[in-house]
Amino acid sequence: MEIQKRFDRILAIFVILQSKPVTSAQSLAERFEV
Repeated sequence: MEIQKRFDRILAIFVILQSKPVTSAQSLAERFEV
């Protein structure tokens, strides 16, 4: 179920993108290596 995990990561980053500045979301994306 790797697809499910990847989808969850993208969804989480998408939510953070809407609630926080783009810079924070970008740094988080680097953490998740997306």
